[in-house]
Amino acid sequence: MDRINAFLTRVNVFIFIALYVLAILIIQKLIVLMPFSVNLALPDEIKNLQNEKISFFILVIIVGPLFETTIFQFLIIKISHKLLVKLKANSMVIPIFLSAIFFGLSHCYNLNYMILAFFIGLIFASAFVISLKRRENAIILVFAIHAMINLVPFCQDIIL
Repeated sequence: MDRINAFLTRVNVFIFIALYVLAILIIQKLIVLMPFSVNLALPDEIKNLQNEKISFFILVIIVGPLFETTIFQFLIIKISHKLLVKLKANSMVIPIFLSAIFFGLSHCYNLNYMILAFFIGLIFASAFVISLKRRENAIILVFAIHAMINLVPFCQDIIL
């Protein structure tokens, strides 16, 4: 794990983003391949919004990822880490898991979607923490990763 952290801390920013996007896309595909019934359908309100391409793009590609990165990565990780430091526990594991749990719970479209969102939340949170170690703007990097992930189905809808 230390080698992976060291690599991700040193790698070019574009490769860093690409690796995280790839990791999330792989997790999405693995979840769909699980033997139990997987329903990752979005609620009708969001499906209906897809007809309004510009509104959908602004909400799902820009506003959503920026809002969620600020709440679920920045605030939860920063606040929980500060509380843990006061308790003499300087680990980032608990803040990462708290971030992922809240991220998953916020995507309560159905249980399968929440499970998928939890795992994606783990990746976003770890990207945030490693971005901090890289001394780069963690909010912007995680926002970029999140926006690219949300952009994939948007592009699929346009192409297909």
